[in-house]
Amino acid sequence: MSTNPTPFKPNKPKSKKKGIPPILIVALVIFLALSASVSIWNYVNQSQEEVKKQVATRPVAVAARPIMAGATIVAEDLVLKDFPALTVPPEYPDMIEPLLGMIAMVTVQPQEVITQDKLLQPGVGAGLATIIPPGNRAITIRVNDISGVGGFIAPGDHVDILTDFEDVSGGAPNKHFTKTLLQNVQVIAAGDMIYDPNVVSDHTPKVVNQITVSLLPRDIEKLSLATAHGDIRLSLRSYGDEEPYESAGISNDEVFNVIAYSASASPEGEQILIPKSMIDIILGSYRTAYYY
Repeated sequence: MSTNPTPFKPNKPKSKKKGIPPILIVALVIFLALSASVSIWNYVNQSQEEVKKQVATRPVAVAARPIMAGATIVAEDLVLKDFPALTVPPEYPDMIEPLLGMIAMVTVQPQEVITQDKLLQPGVGAGLATIIPPGNRAITIRVNDISGVGGFIAPGDHVDILTDFEDVSGGAPNKHFTKTLLQNVQVIAAGDMIYDPNVVSDHTPKVVNQITVSLLPRDIEKLSLATAHGDIRLSLRSYGDEEPYESAGISNDEVFNVIAYSASASPEGEQILIPKSMIDIILGSYRTAYYY
């Protein structure tokens, strides 16, 4: 018995898929690489520009040595020093020559920038007039070791000025008053020592016989009148204390009546003063009175 052989069927060739041509892949890779390179180059270039701005410097004239107030500026006093350009104000001088021959208005320390507000034109002169605020005047008052707070007042300190005077207006005889005349007054000179804001004052006691203060013209008149008719005392303020003190002053009646008299009411309801009893207390060379 014969079998029919399976007829031969040739295999059909598989269809080929179409892919991206290699040349396009290469071109894409090159394009992406170039784009990345350009971006990196731009970033690096911008970073370099920022760094250049940050590290760029500008010369500034500074003191090469201490320059005392009133001294004439010479070439040896100054030197140019580089500062970051972004931090230097435009008014800082960048040359030495324009500063030569000018007068130092205040004491300048080494490496301190020499700005125009610290200098005066030649011929203007230095001294007390340069530190008086605009609109103010300077006046000198006589003091001693007591009225001048024991010599502890230094230029730059702030004081209150008190006046002690007698009532000469026709009132009760021997009636004296004390009044805080002016408050928070700046001392600009003590003796021949002038205030210099760049120098720390020596606060060891130095007894002087005159104190110079800076005041408005109206206050100058008040102080002048007070010195002509009474005694002047200074009261030293603590550092930074600018609080005003409100007071109408005080008379000798107010001081001594509190000690020697007690207040009482009359039958008519008026206040009267009744003398207190007193005991004299003597302890060696010390003597005081006790009122009761």
